[in-house]
Amino acid sequence: MSVVFSVVLLTLSGISLLWIIVQNVSILRIERIATLVERVEQTYPPFRILGLSDFLSPPKPSADEQAEQALADLKQQYVDGEITEAEFERKVDRLVASESIDEVRAAHERKQVKDDTASSNRM
Repeated sequence: MSVVFSVVLLTLSGISLLWIIVQNVSILRIERIATLVERVEQTYPPFRILGLSDFLSPPKPSADEQAEQALADLKQQYVDGEITEAEFERKVDRLVASESIDEVRAAHERKQVKDDTASSNRM
């Protein structure tokens, strides 16, 4: 009985140690590796508990980074002659307008949360 307990304890300790090492080691966040690990997690559900695909996947770009990339793509299309100057200006205007709409929406949501918090504090 004590041998079985020792084996189980040793196995759990090894898994825990491996998990701590994996979390703390700086592993290159390569999309291919993350995709492979994600497929393994889909095929073998017990591996989902580890969450390695989330750990390995590259960070998602922020809204500002996405907007900068979209503008850079538009500039490249214009330079390559894929779009005309009028199309370029129209698309840039759309990009700026959508950012403005997002900013207005976010400000409205912040105000609503602030108002909800204030009204709940009054009660």
